[in-house]
Amino acid sequence: MKAVILVGGEGKRMGGIIKPLLKKNNRTVLQYIIDSLNNYGINDIILITNEKKEFDRLGYETVKDFTGLKQIIKEDFLLLTGDTIANINFNDLINFHNKNPNSTTVVTQDYEIPYGVIENGKWIEKPVKEIAIGIFICKLGDLIDDFSTFTSSIKNFRTYKFNGNFIHLTTKEDYEKWEKSKF
Repeated sequence: MKAVILVGGEGKRMGGIIKPLLKKNNRTVLQYIIDSLNNYGINDIILITNEKKEFDRLGYETVKDFTGLKQIIKEDFLLLTGDTIANINFNDLINFHNKNPNSTTVVTQDYEIPYGVIENGKWIEKPVKEIAIGIFICKLGDLIDDFSTFTSSIKNFRTYKFNGNFIHLTTKEDYEKWEKSKF
């Protein structure tokens, strides 16, 4: 199965920092993601770069957007955000997906929202919600031109509940937490 990694984000919440190029132990976030894929024999990797030249020299096939991806993807594929690191078993995920290949698979995890929320006029303190962690197995029919509308364009999906470790580097605080962690 091919893997597509989104690496062309603007990094607005990180002050314009290109998150997949952040480093820990002399390895970039992107390298952690690729190493994880390689551990499961997933070596056919495409980067969506939004024309960021920093990724051209890495030796992977690059496209600037989903339109370019449509030219080369002909089957279901893994889609990963370039700012999420997870210790997921990709073989188990692919096997789960193959049992119902008519759906896009969304990897989720239960996450405690660190704030009180209001739902249907009721206050709920620190609820646990099922969240998408930034890993998908996509159907060609769900492939659109812009990731910002990707989630709303998925026609049919199933969730794969992941219980391992992951970190999503959204803010500088997330990066600092990751730097100090053993993960």
